[in-house]
Amino acid sequence: LDAIRAAMSGAQIEEVIAETHALREAQETPDAPESLALLPTVQLSDIDKQNKAIPITVGSAGGVPVVYHDIFTNGIAYIDVGFSLFALPMNYLPLLNLFSTALLEMGTQREDYVKFTQRIGRKTGGIDVSTLLSPMRTNRNESVAYLMVRGKGTTGQIADLLALYEDLLLNVKFDQQERFKQITLEAKSGLESFLLPGGARVINDRMRAGFNTIDWAEDEMGGVGQLFYLRDLIAQIETDWASVLAKLEDMRRLLINRTTMIINVTLDSGNYAKTFPQIEAFAAKLPSAAPRLAPWTPTLQPRSEGLSLPAQVNYVGWAGDLFSESYGVHGSYIAANNFLNSGYLWERIRMQGGAYGGFCAFDRFTGVWTFMSYRDPNTVNSLKAYQGTGAYLKALDLPERELQRIIIGGGSLMDAHLLPDAKGYTSFTRYLVGETDAMRQTMREQLLGTTLKDFQRLGEVLDAAYPKGITAILGSASAVDTVND
Repeated sequence: LDAIRAAMSGAQIEEVIAETHALREAQETPDAPESLALLPTVQLSDIDKQNKAIPITVGSAGGVPVVYHDIFTNGIAYIDVGFSLFALPMNYLPLLNLFSTALLEMGTQREDYVKFTQRIGRKTGGIDVSTLLSPMRTNRNESVAYLMVRGKGTTGQIADLLALYEDLLLNVKFDQQERFKQITLEAKSGLESFLLPGGARVINDRMRAGFNTIDWAEDEMGGVGQLFYLRDLIAQIETDWASVLAKLEDMRRLLINRTTMIINVTLDSGNYAKTFPQIEAFAAKLPSAAPRLAPWTPTLQPRSEGLSLPAQVNYVGWAGDLFSESYGVHGSYIAANNFLNSGYLWERIRMQGGAYGGFCAFDRFTGVWTFMSYRDPNTVNSLKAYQGTGAYLKALDLPERELQRIIIGGGSLMDAHLLPDAKGYTSFTRYLVGETDAMRQTMREQLLGTTLKDFQRLGEVLDAAYPKGITAILGSASAVDTVND
């Protein structure tokens, strides 16, 4: 560059300087509204008015319900096996995630952990054990809860996949004290290390746990409640392993029961017809006993909490029950939520407050609305911003073009692309919780028909709910003290 400049005349140098100034001016000058109007944009009329239905058929295999989705999967079978968690008493729930991990990471009567893991890798596309919990769509006081064993494999591997399921469910060797202690220590360490990067989710889940049984159970199994339990369990494994082992064995006896079982399959119809007899034979091998299902009845207590940790990083949240303020589920909440996250909360919490982010979320099944901030230096100001959301929405005035943009942004959340396995599992979940295609279509129509009055109505509800809500802080002790003051 120095050599090029040395070869230039004074006039040429001045020309480069002038071009640079012109470029900077062009970059810093906003586009004229009449220019922006020339750009093609997506219109509401471009949005599909109908939801995309996912194929679903409900049948049975040897008396076990089978939910089937006829979807092209390119020769891969996705088979999910669920067992009702209501077979477990409440006091077993804190042990459930460790039980789930142990099914995959303790080995069986015939293979140690390493060989069992290697067989899963050789014979399948992967196996996972998780939980599926949700309130029902039409009644938040009723819910579904399943232990889910999920796996996939080519159609030629189905026999191997189901054989692995059988070993995992019936033959895992729990009586390995040191191995189970290691799994517990890893789980505790994982939760503790998640507190800082996942603080917004931690306080979100913790606040929701006070409002309904399912979120309470989630906290017991994987939230702050779980962390407190694991710290005590480590000592119990060392001093009273026999009682811990007895619980694990009892959980297997109560859970693995053909009479409380459900199967979900995603596969094309031709391969499914060949696969079904194998699934039926697998189900017949599992124990069958009279079901002992009972709902959990915890004492729910929505309360404000300060959770301190030795770090100068803070997360602040608020939660309230909108259903108790007569707010019915309306598709416009999707647009409002999207609008607040990308506008009001972004500006108040991040741009003005200095936090890394601010969010809100609404659970249409439970009616709980939450606000959260991420890495927040101004906790009190964030709470004031949350409190002011209702007034902001009530006074909102938007041009029609901007309102349409917000609606279209919300619609993109409803039409997210799903791979075949996700399609099948999403449809399965909707079936379990009682969310029909007709309900989803109504939500879509409400979203596409959102008006400013819908935003203003939500603002009125948030204003009424705010004084009755709860606050949660995760952060330094001084931040908790500041909010208390």
